[in-house]
Amino acid sequence: MPSSQHIISGLKRALKVNGVTYADVGRKLAVSESTVKRWFSAEILSLQRVDDICDLLGINVHDVLQLGHQADGTLMQLTEAQEQEIVDDHRLLLVGYLLLQRWTPQQIIGRYDISEHELTRLLARLDRLGIIELLPDNRVKTLVTPNFTWIPGGGNSSLLRGQCSPGLL
Repeated sequence: MPSSQHIISGLKRALKVNGVTYADVGRKLAVSESTVKRWFSAEILSLQRVDDICDLLGINVHDVLQLGHQADGTLMQLTEAQEQEIVDDHRLLLVGYLLLQRWTPQQIIGRYDISEHELTRLLARLDRLGIIELLPDNRVKTLVTPNFTWIPGGGNSSLLRGQCSPGLL
């Protein structure tokens, strides 16, 4: 989903959570309710309007994007358990990273010393962790945004600190 759709989705979710209606937004921004409905249905909010609505709700655009990602099921940050399991296995970390960079399983097998059987095992683990959805024929749908954030200070692995030996992979 493009970022603009995440923003619209996040704003809708924020309005709902805060009990703010389109009519309320219209009154605050001095426009009609039908104009606000048109903005959201046509997904044509200017950046100024996004800022105005964020101000009205007392949130920022980053919050809106997170809500948008939550609405479509993509994760912006892993849990501590997810992060720890990934960094504890350098091959799992590699495969997860490559999938987030839109590599296909076939490209991974062709480039790295990973057998199809091992890749299937790693994909199943990533699926169990909620990082990807494993589809038939080892196709994948990523459930984490490519620009997700690591937990600050999390993952005690040297892999996260850039101290990975090239021979590991």
